[in-house]
Amino acid sequence: MWYNCKNYLLILLFLFLYSETKSQISTSITVTGAWDLFITQANLQGGAGSNLQTIYTSDADQILIEFYSLYFWPGFRTWNWAVDIHKQDGNWHSDLLIDVRRTGDGQCNQTDYSISGGTSYMNITNTDTEFFYGRISGNLGWLGAFTVRDIPIQYRVRGVSATLPAQTYSTTIYYTIRDD
Repeated sequence: MWYNCKNYLLILLFLFLYSETKSQISTSITVTGAWDLFITQANLQGGAGSNLQTIYTSDADQILIEFYSLYFWPGFRTWNWAVDIHKQDGNWHSDLLIDVRRTGDGQCNQTDYSISGGTSYMNITNTDTEFFYGRISGNLGWLGAFTVRDIPIQYRVRGVSATLPAQTYSTTIYYTIRDD
């Protein structure tokens, strides 16, 4: 009888220790917004016969990013995270470059929150690249979450020219949240 009870205690102790160290159960990122850029004759630098403006910039908060990490065990937690970015071209001309930057820090549900990187324009490529990163610490209850919302993002397109074929160009930009 003591032997069976001892095994149950060991199993419970193992589950407690495992739960304490592996309590993160879910992480999610949501991206809100889109940028549809329409270039017309009004964008000619000097009227008929001239070239187009070569650089176009979206609003400073064209895109808003929100993410969270959910935990199921109460206590003090620290989450180091990073957001990666890449694009997947639809009909995209190789002379066109699209850049991105973070124009603000967003808001966090914890006071011990830091965010770094991504405030200068960087070119978005077809390969995942770290965009910005941060750290959140705080006391969480049962099923507590770290939440960051309203991180504003701005885009810039370069390389526009009247020599490019007149057509619709498209690319899709992907954001990924990961533990850092």
